[in-house]
Amino acid sequence: MVKRTGQNYLNELIDLSEKLHTFVSFIKNGKPQYYKEISIKLRILYVDKSGEKCLLRKICQAYGFSVPVAIRYTAKEKVEKGIWPPSLAEGLVVEDINSVVSWLESGDEIIDVFDALEREEILINGRMYSYKKIIEFAADKLGGAHIDENLPDEDYSLHSPNFPNRWFTNCSESPI
Repeated sequence: MVKRTGQNYLNELIDLSEKLHTFVSFIKNGKPQYYKEISIKLRILYVDKSGEKCLLRKICQAYGFSVPVAIRYTAKEKVEKGIWPPSLAEGLVVEDINSVVSWLESGDEIIDVFDALEREEILINGRMYSYKKIIEFAADKLGGAHIDENLPDEDYSLHSPNFPNRWFTNCSESPI
């Protein structure tokens, strides 16, 4: 049996990055169905699956580093941590939700990218989702890796004609 090396993983990362850039350009040019290919590549990169570590985790372990990102606290977290008085969050209608775009800029706390991907901070039809959940759903249920016959009721709102468009409209960079 051949054991992959850190260099093998880096070569896979380069290949994956090139494919993501290509798929994003297809979406920009009116082919939104490529979100499925993007979802499977993001799953390979960021999501541990079936006992197998994701590509980024393997690279981090092979080279001994982590990927810290800056997250912003939600209003609820700011109250829980004593940053805001409870009265400030009462009746709050608009929430400042984290965006992957800001993770490398500034925030309230530095955490590992894998922890950031697990945070439920994307509001879709009144329900909060994590980036990981959306990646897994698109890859595992909507045709990235396979197509499930049954979709969980609570996730059905993700299965809509607007699903890929809401993520890739105005997308200017590769999602990695």
